[in-house]
Amino acid sequence: KRGAESGQRCEKSGESMKIVLGYYTEWAEQLPPERVHYELFTHLAHAFAPLKPDGSLGEMPRAKTLCEKAKQNNVKVLLSVGGANSNATLTAIVSDKAALSRCLDNLTAFVEKTGYAGVDVDWEAHSGSDDRDRMNTLTLALRERLGRER
Repeated sequence: KRGAESGQRCEKSGESMKIVLGYYTEWAEQLPPERVHYELFTHLAHAFAPLKPDGSLGEMPRAKTLCEKAKQNNVKVLLSVGGANSNATLTAIVSDKAALSRCLDNLTAFVEKTGYAGVDVDWEAHSGSDDRDRMNTLTLALRERLGRER
């Protein structure tokens, strides 16, 4: 079975199911969502949500098609947040309560509207306990907003 959560048991054999996750980049012009080999994956991470320091979210024109095609093939899609050089933006968002609230509102609405299964936090180049605490703040807040059912 594809699209199963980690730790789920196969109905027939009782074996744990494994996740095969691939990254799909928004900027990959040579690979539109219609050409993805969905049969190779259980999950895709759609990289990367264009977050701005004020918590607003830029456009992701391939999102709806990617989520629809993936769902037709029993593949779950996660919205990836962060990526290379994201530390400054994510730090700015989490350090400002209004920006964090706006970010959470925008991500939650976009995930719900578009059909993502959840969010992948890829906070790169963080260093020290302050960045770790900020990442934990963002992750916990996302978890609360998105709920435990995802």
